[in-house]
Amino acid sequence: YDQQFKVNFAGKNRGKLRLGEEAIKKIKNGSYGICLECDGPIPEGRLELVPFTEHCVNCLETLENNKKRVT
Repeated sequence: YDQQFKVNFAGKNRGKLRLGEEAIKKIKNGSYGICLECDGPIPEGRLELVPFTEHCVNCLETLENNKKRVT
């Protein structure tokens, strides 16, 4: 159990680290805070809560609803 927990924990942290690195790249190239789906701005409040988010709330909800329909 301990080993599996460590593997899962490391995997989740690697994913967050990758997202953080991507956010830093976007800051450098000027695309930070732009939704990948609609190309609209991601509200500042959302970026404060989830600084590595890639989607605005509306697009994220649409993506999650579509994902639920598929499964």
